[in-house]
Amino acid sequence: MNLYGFGKAVTYLYVRLAFSMKYEGLENIPQDEGFIICCNHRGYNDPLFIAHKVKKPLHYMAKAEFYKNKFISALFRSLNAFPVDRGKGDMTAINHAKDIVKKGEVLAMFPEGSRSKDGKPQRAKPGVTMIAGMVGCGVLPVGVSYQGNLGFRKRVTVRYGKLLTPEKLGIDPKSSSTIRKAAVQVMDSIVGLMDKDCYGTYEPPLQKTGR
Repeated sequence: MNLYGFGKAVTYLYVRLAFSMKYEGLENIPQDEGFIICCNHRGYNDPLFIAHKVKKPLHYMAKAEFYKNKFISALFRSLNAFPVDRGKGDMTAINHAKDIVKKGEVLAMFPEGSRSKDGKPQRAKPGVTMIAGMVGCGVLPVGVSYQGNLGFRKRVTVRYGKLLTPEKLGIDPKSSSTIRKAAVQVMDSIVGLMDKDCYGTYEPPLQKTGR
């Protein structure tokens, strides 16, 4: 068993003991292709919640600040995480992300970019749909729901939605407007998988025009 497999086994035990987990839509998880899995971002446990029912290892983008500590950097890299300079157009990270999916593996991203302090969905950034358009891969939306703060034996529901293809999202890799619109569609799909009483209200952001 490699380090990722060992870590997955240990954290699966932690998740099952610490929380009351409910999984839905497992039949929607692709088995034989590379794809991007996208989830709303409530807290640091989200990567664990969404990974345990996906057979393939997940590769996560993690903010570059984490990699300043040598121990944490080594740990993250051993668990298939790689750094990205957020908000700086980090093409090294983007190209690495593209290579992951092209090889038939799974890239995990949180389109909001940061954790939601109150659980309310935030505006989706276009990185997810930009990569999906470049590679021509599908996006698997996932909604993680729980009420209030996460605590011991809290009920957590994880729902996997239908795979969204670039064609269904209307992505033209050369058109920034279609990429932004597709990002909103992805976030809408994620919100549709969440329990409404866990986040209150959500209004999709208005889109900018132009290419």
